[in-house]
Amino acid sequence: MGKINRAVVSVSDKQGLGEFAKVLADLGVEILSTGGTAKSLREQGITVVDVSEYTGFPEMMEWRVKTLHPKVHGGILGDRSKEDHLSQMKAQGIEPIDMVVVNLYPFEATVAKEGCTLHEAIENIDIGGPTLVRAAAKNYRHVTVVVDPADYGQILAVLKANHKVIAIPDDDNITIGMLGPPLVSPQIKHVMQVDVGQQGTDISSLWYALFIMCQRTLFKHACVEPLLN
Repeated sequence: MGKINRAVVSVSDKQGLGEFAKVLADLGVEILSTGGTAKSLREQGITVVDVSEYTGFPEMMEWRVKTLHPKVHGGILGDRSKEDHLSQMKAQGIEPIDMVVVNLYPFEATVAKEGCTLHEAIENIDIGGPTLVRAAAKNYRHVTVVVDPADYGQILAVLKANHKVIAIPDDDNITIGMLGPPLVSPQIKHVMQVDVGQQGTDISSLWYALFIMCQRTLFKHACVEPLLN
């Protein structure tokens, strides 16, 4: 894994994010960000590049579409050991993305609130976040995934000690949990079975949207901890 020169940062839980991003910026890491995350970082004096500015494509559909773009996912998925990948990236103006910092919409907290509507629950089903994480997991030899704010300190310690380099894990099987059959959050499944089912809606039409919902714990154990041990 090479140096961390560019990171996508898009989180719901902003605990500790400012300090983490400031150190990244001080180390010379370019930060691509979206919506509320970009706003929060700018308010803390941290320079960020809007993903929409980088892609040339606006955030749209009530922020449902923000990072789902070839310039983002091509930058994450491009295998830097393959010349044809690199040449295609260059031809399309795709810059390598070396780190993905993301955590998911607070679905469980949202549906636990009294009076939560089905619409509110559905809007808190994260699509872009899990997609970013799975793309980075697929290309784990070149991209670092950070999904838990509790790991920020350890990640920064590694970056500082190794001049922005995070070593490639020895175990080629560490991403098996990310690339195998994904897990559907039990809370999402319950909401869809009860709230949607009672309205006479065929819930099978919603499973594709739910397909990539994986639990945060799986992300952490599959992608973060092996890099730190």
